[in-house]
Amino acid sequence: MPDKKSVQQGLHKEEHSLKKKVFLTLIIILILSILSGVFAYATNTAILEARNGVVRVICDDPVNPSIGTAFIIAHIENTTLLVTNWHVVANNPFEIYIILDNNFGTRSRAWVTPLSEDEEFDLVFLTVENSLLNYKVLPLAPSSTVTASDRVYALGFPGASISGTIDEILLPSTVDDMTITSGIISRISSAFSTYNFFQTDAAINPGNSGGPLLNENGAVIGINTMKNIEGSVDNVGFSLYIDYIIDICEEAEVPFILYSPNESDNTEEATEPDNNSDNNENSTVSSDYENNLPTEPNTSSNITMLIVISLIAAVAIGAVIGVLLLLKHTKRSNTESVGSREIKVLSGSMSGYTVKINDGETVNIGKDPKFANFLLSSDYTNVSRNHCAVTFEENKYFITDCSSNGTFYKNGSRLIANVRTPVKIGTELYLANDNCKIKLT
Repeated sequence: MPDKKSVQQGLHKEEHSLKKKVFLTLIIILILSILSGVFAYATNTAILEARNGVVRVICDDPVNPSIGTAFIIAHIENTTLLVTNWHVVANNPFEIYIILDNNFGTRSRAWVTPLSEDEEFDLVFLTVENSLLNYKVLPLAPSSTVTASDRVYALGFPGASISGTIDEILLPSTVDDMTITSGIISRISSAFSTYNFFQTDAAINPGNSGGPLLNENGAVIGINTMKNIEGSVDNVGFSLYIDYIIDICEEAEVPFILYSPNESDNTEEATEPDNNSDNNENSTVSSDYENNLPTEPNTSSNITMLIVISLIAAVAIGAVIGVLLLLKHTKRSNTESVGSREIKVLSGSMSGYTVKINDGETVNIGKDPKFANFLLSSDYTNVSRNHCAVTFEENKYFITDCSSNGTFYKNGSRLIANVRTPVKIGTELYLANDNCKIKLT
């Protein structure tokens, strides 16, 4: 039978063990509380910083001007590349401007480059020279990183935030004039025609069209495009998948930042279901979001702890997400056998002249034999010495504009300078102006 001293020692050990367990439990609770605060800090700061990559867009049509939002996806030399909805600029694609303050007079000209000939594909690139080079490039997050009930944020310049009109020349367009609305992904895939949209419960107002829908880390998952405006249904908005922009950029070799959950939130360079979801058939195209600016988040927190959390997340899920993204975005190899094509001049003194281009070959068009192997005569006055490069690969044409006077589509849209842009067989192009017109046959 154990003596009294042994019993007391045993009780003391059990008491010490219990205190140790309680202490460890309290430490774990404290750490989890700190980590949740750090995550809240990271999220709110990322959304606020993302405002520096969002701008107001004006289509200055004399009859029916329109206002929308655009966001930055790349800087290429002295040119900034943005994305918005086509319906924002469709009234007059030749008079598009970016407004950065409260005065329409201080504006930056934007060039429109359609992404697709499909009229239902409601997206365009905008290019702006010089004035946006210090603005933030927003990372793009594919739909594979999104799940239902994820918290999302919409940034932009809805009509309710405008204190004047274009005619009054007062358009508050600074970062502080931008609104933020939040909600959740209430439905992952809502298909209209052949394109997929996220459905969110964020409120929508005219003026947000073309603006970004962000995840909690400030990466773009969609382009705010339309809302339900029929009946008594509220807070049913739709954002086009950013995957379409990612695919176009990859094909055209346009640099962009690809987001993955295991990356730091501030990386700058690299190359609950909704009960009203059955009302999709009542949705019509409209400009987007309500100006319910949420309470400004508290940004005082611990940066060091944020780094620690990022490392933990990278170890836990980095390998799986990395493999999934790699498999999703690996380019398909096209082994189709192709022959040769022709580049034909349609206007000017060399009208009717053709040159053959074989698979895998590049033809440089210009007026200087030092640069061009397709020489144009001197009467094409605005054509540059090395105007553009035409490449034919795997039954596709690619055009790189190397000129100062520009290369244009038939509708007047300008190709992005020094970017290898895919175009269809049969496309007609203007070199500098309509005095020199060519066709890729």
